[in-house]
Amino acid sequence: MELVKKFFANMLVNAILTLVIGIVFVAYPARSGVMIVRIAGIVILIAGIVDLVRYFFVERAEEVFGGGLLSGIIEMILGIFAITHIGTLVSLLSYVIGFVIIISGVSSLSGALQLRRTEVSAWVLNIVLSLIVIFAGIVMLFFPFAAVSTAIMVAGAILIGDAISKLFTAYRMQVAWKELKRTVEDIDKEIKGNIIDV
Repeated sequence: MELVKKFFANMLVNAILTLVIGIVFVAYPARSGVMIVRIAGIVILIAGIVDLVRYFFVERAEEVFGGGLLSGIIEMILGIFAITHIGTLVSLLSYVIGFVIIISGVSSLSGALQLRRTEVSAWVLNIVLSLIVIFAGIVMLFFPFAAVSTAIMVAGAILIGDAISKLFTAYRMQVAWKELKRTVEDIDKEIKGNIIDV
């Protein structure tokens, strides 16, 4: 029961985050590219600093191969590069976004296939929408837009559609779970009633 609740919660959070990112991409396509690269650079830089701090302050016995030092240096270099070369990396965003959209579409497809196993209606629509999202991601990956802002806006629209599909899948799966739970409870009551009668 707890596992099912966590599953629905994760699916809902994923759908909401996808929706928010999609809306931001559509509303602020020009700013979104710079923002993505800058945030990614800062996050990678912080990760590098954390690795270096762990290396110098954690007992060396736990750092047998010095991996913390090497990964920390590499992450710091990549983070600084991202922050100082935003323009260069923004031009590659079409490829990155296309790849992310494909992953998101595969995630939605997985949920739609789970919906099919529960024999819930409208699972076909969810599978079709997921395949459209995956196809759109492939198109963006292999045929990137010349203008990054256009690519981001299109990606935002795709992500919004994907988020709606995820929300619908989560809703239908929750309905199916409640129906299954009710059926199990009815069967349990019936069995207990038959035992009492005997």
